[in-house]
Amino acid sequence: MAVILLIVIVFVVVLIARRDDPMVKTLGKGKTAEQINALRYFYNKGCLAKKISDDEYASMVREHCNSLNLRQRGIGKTGIDEEEIQEISPITFDGYTYDNTPQPQHVKEKINGGWASSNYQVTWLFFSATQIYIYMFTFSMTDNKTIEHTEEFFYKDVTSIATDVDTINIKMQPVQKGCLSSGKTKRKGKNGNADQYVDVTTNRLKFVVPGEKMYVSIESLDNRDIQGTVQGLKQKLREKKM
Repeated sequence: MAVILLIVIVFVVVLIARRDDPMVKTLGKGKTAEQINALRYFYNKGCLAKKISDDEYASMVREHCNSLNLRQRGIGKTGIDEEEIQEISPITFDGYTYDNTPQPQHVKEKINGGWASSNYQVTWLFFSATQIYIYMFTFSMTDNKTIEHTEEFFYKDVTSIATDVDTINIKMQPVQKGCLSSGKTKRKGKNGNADQYVDVTTNRLKFVVPGEKMYVSIESLDNRDIQGTVQGLKQKLREKKM
């Protein structure tokens, strides 16, 4: 009898552990396995749910980035030749974005601090003898949506390059409470509103040219020397403007 009871308990625990939050079931219709796992990262809560850890999600984003071959894509989109950019090695920046583009965006506070988003941006900078070419690619981990953007500036027209710390007010997803939650979500926002908003501090690289400012995400998943890269970029710009 005890053995049968134990088997039943194990079966029930496994069954519960395989449950997804209703948001995952709703938003995951017609999505790929990768997109569903990303939704699980943002929405599945509780000790017995199908959960994706911060590290697992970061690995998913890295693998997705690597599969896109964005360096070559950027060269093609900007219309430059490999021979034109041999003088100075291209530079890349990347990081989560929180401006809700593309929509819908999902965000989550990580266990060890900081935030993660379903939107991720990769930027490549290419340098010719007279110009800097910028290729930006933003993609969603939960949808097939992407945004591509290219710019090119003459070195003499770039007024400044600086790191910029911004606080962005973003909308949080509903939060499910408890290990054995029924799947219902609770939301509590400012002044009793249904939606909850939080302030996220993010680091971006700011290019300033006459009449325009361009922002590039620099919160990389990898432990790269971002500030060192930025300083190197500034030095290259000074040399080209002399």
